[in-house]
Amino acid sequence: MKSLLITGFSNIVESSLLKKINKKKYAISVLLTEEENQKFNRKYDKKFEKIIIDFDNIQGFKELLQTHSWDIIVHVGTPKKSNNCIKKKYFNVNFKEQLIINALKNKSKILYCSSVDVFGTIPLELPANNETEKVEGKCIRSNFSLTEKIFFKYLMNGLDAYIIRASLLYGKNVEGFSSFLLKKIINKNLYLPNKKHWIHLLNIETLIDALVMIIDNDYSNNRIFLLADKDPILLRDLVNFIYKSIHKKDFPQNRIIWKKYFFIAEKICSFMKWNDKKRLIQLLNNSWFYESDFSCERLFLKKKNTIPSFQEVLNEYN
Repeated sequence: MKSLLITGFSNIVESSLLKKINKKKYAISVLLTEEENQKFNRKYDKKFEKIIIDFDNIQGFKELLQTHSWDIIVHVGTPKKSNNCIKKKYFNVNFKEQLIINALKNKSKILYCSSVDVFGTIPLELPANNETEKVEGKCIRSNFSLTEKIFFKYLMNGLDAYIIRASLLYGKNVEGFSSFLLKKIINKNLYLPNKKHWIHLLNIETLIDALVMIIDNDYSNNRIFLLADKDPILLRDLVNFIYKSIHKKDFPQNRIIWKKYFFIAEKICSFMKWNDKKRLIQLLNNSWFYESDFSCERLFLKKKNTIPSFQEVLNEYN
């Protein structure tokens, strides 16, 4: 039986992965903060080894890794330790590099669930692909680019690593752009630009299937995988689909406004340094989609259509 480490429990991807992994094939350990441990105890039994860590003590974490090793390490996310962007970068990037050093030392396979955010909020070319120029963002989102740089550095030294660049997720209990859309539509306060834009989401089930495939198999000829749904979809079509499901009528035409208002709102957010709000405005006001066919074929994944797959999120609401 192989040993498997999953980092953290604060991310819906990690908890979903725990449910999907074959418990008979792997002795599973979970890296948790004290806060995560309390949630973990309420949700799971004692089948998993729990390793409690304190992110205020990086030296203590290094010492822990000196006495622990695993056959496979799956790193999806790091707890949000601080509201300060610089501190978040330090904690997250330092934490990940320590895991990478441990994997290299013990010849472990390590998986990193990255994001299409490495291409920036809006890619410089469409469809974006694994060769598209990377853009370092601001604050916590730049962690994806910084972490990938560290992975590539250690790959040159023989690290057995795999990177999954996942598009923006949707699914049950998934937070982010999809939940933002849903909440805005529920409250009837969403506005769209008067230009059609194509977006490209990813069903969380596809991501989990990809992680399980890489955990169970050797894909050493391909180290980077880019994942998204089967096809891009018009943002307006998705919004209308959600709106009709909830309010039983089409999205109001008077909520489609001039594109220039979004540019003005974006400039205000830039001036006020409201980076998260600025990102949401950019996602609404631009097209963003990706070339993911090769990755999904290589992993034998069945790609989903965003419509009607988004219905599972709406079923949870209804």
